[in-house]
Amino acid sequence: MNLRISVLSLSAVGLLACVGCRKAPPSSAAPAPVADVAAPVQDNPNQIVVTSRTAILPEPDAKAKSIAVVQSGETLVFLGDSADSPSGKNESFYKVKLSDGTEGWARNYGLILGHPGAALLETPVFQRPTILAPTHGKLPLGQLVGIQGSQDDFVKVAASRWQSGWVRKSDISSDPADVLAAALAGPAMAKKSGKPALEAGLAVLTDRSSGIAKAFQAKLDSLNGTAPASEGTAQPVAQPAMDSAKPVQ
Repeated sequence: MNLRISVLSLSAVGLLACVGCRKAPPSSAAPAPVADVAAPVQDNPNQIVVTSRTAILPEPDAKAKSIAVVQSGETLVFLGDSADSPSGKNESFYKVKLSDGTEGWARNYGLILGHPGAALLETPVFQRPTILAPTHGKLPLGQLVGIQGSQDDFVKVAASRWQSGWVRKSDISSDPADVLAAALAGPAMAKKSGKPALEAGLAVLTDRSSGIAKAFQAKLDSLNGTAPASEGTAQPVAQPAMDSAKPVQ
């Protein structure tokens, strides 16, 4: 894996977010998506991972009629502009571009700067890149995340504006097949837990060859007290190098 921290790239994003705000002076402009987290060097340093279904609006106002809806797993491009909500609520909007070239505004909820990734198992989130650091919660199996940096045997990830930290590299996959599986299974598993959630997640995965699908099946087999269907399904597959990941479109 070859992810390097780009301070200059983040500085540029922050600057654009400040000077591009259309509805507030620079001193009160909304921050760029998770701008307090170092982003990896990539082909597009302004890439955003969508972790929750999000409406795209023609202007930074939640009351505006949406012009498109992006699904979890898609990627957007942050165009530098940001604005506070005119309703006065504690939310911001970001100017983004979709994969088909459509431009619009998206609410900051569910937008993560970084490369797409998925949790291969339930894994603790550490405050620092060491297992000796305190934890603040866990990522569930199949959680879609944005990969934002790396250090030693850890990667920094964010699942939302409120949950970010360090997890073991071996617990996160950036394989496009795993990202797609997590993006498809996530909505199906919403508001469910235990066996019903796993069964719902597997039901929408027509391709069961991904590491995520195999991990779902292995956990379900374990809950049912049955042996794995075939060798290799009990554990997630070996992970490819993170820097070979391709954005999900």
